Amino acid sequence: MTPQEQREITKHLNNHASHLNTLTAIISGLISELAAAGGPESLERAKARALDTAKQMHRPMQPNADTSAISRAFDAAKLPG
Repeated sequence: MTPQEQREITKHLNNHASHLNTLTAIISGLISELAAAGGPESLERAKARALDTAKQMHRPMQPNADTSAISRAFDAAKLPG
């Protein structure tokens, strides 16, 4: 692999990482607001819907959604008490 090819791959990976970080920040904010506004019941319904959507998106030979990470994201937003 040439140095130019390595730079191109790095550029594309960094671009994808930026998009993932952006989406993570947006989703984190939305989950936090949902938890505050809708309470634990809304959060649980949203979690169930997200997990169901992830399962429906499953396709052979393609990357699958990380359902454990989805659960952790929603569980982390639960407000104490």
